Amino acid sequence: MVRGVGQGLAVPAGPAGGQQVTKEPRWKSQELETADVRQKPEFQNRVKGIDGKHVQTLTRQLEKDGRLAPIEVAKIGKALYVVEGFHRLEVYKATGRKTIDAKVAQMTLSEAKDWALLANTTHGKNLSQADKASIFQRYIVAGRHVWSEGETMPVTALAGTLKSSRAISADINGIYSHETVRTKLKARGLDLDVTVEFPGGYKPRQPEEDMLVSEIRHEAIDSLWDFERHYQSLEMEDQQELLGIARGIIQNLEDGKKPNRVTECTGRIGLDI
Repeated sequence: MVRGVGQGLAVPAGPAGGQQVTKEPRWKSQELETADVRQKPEFQNRVKGIDGKHVQTLTRQLEKDGRLAPIEVAKIGKALYVVEGFHRLEVYKATGRKTIDAKVAQMTLSEAKDWALLANTTHGKNLSQADKASIFQRYIVAGRHVWSEGETMPVTALAGTLKSSRAISADINGIYSHETVRTKLKARGLDLDVTVEFPGGYKPRQPEEDMLVSEIRHEAIDSLWDFERHYQSLEMEDQQELLGIARGIIQNLEDGKKPNRVTECTGRIGLDI
């Protein structure tokens, strides 16, 4: 799953680069007693933990809208642990809310760790460089950088072998580009198989090509942050409409189709994306 901007809303996504992302838990919507939801430090992927300013922002949103998006909770045995939505849980506790909307799924400790690892990589408060480094470190320590039995692998891959930098970048939801992944793996003494990295043969780009690709990538990233900024300025009804359009674009891209250009919406917002 790839998550929607800002509030932990999920957008369907299929396997990318031949790998299978962490299996989507079987969520069940529930209203939980806020005091019953526990926090486990190893499920929090932000190095500095709770950010007071972000809590204040979400508190204002709660006061305005009456509720926040459901948090995600792992039920391990009989205990309930938040795996996504630490800041929202903090807001509900700080404001004295007795209950909180949640999506709950039965998980093992290992499954909860896997799900929590990438919970904040595509939405919500921006990840710091330290957050990204911590997530990547935990990903490596967990051994997820090598193919394992049960994953959908490329036909040339074998269980126990190192994934390509592109597959790893997709696994971690693009918090690092495949070039950065390659550099970080080499720094750890992990040499990537050239035939895996470049199945069509290695064709080095010219410096001018590298510069152009870098500029295009940065422009695309800037546009995504513009999307997030506009999203946060809208009312909830318009946010939902904007997310629906984004889901359609993402689905078309993943299906290899060219998305239709949207120039207007049924609601109050006008778009040219």
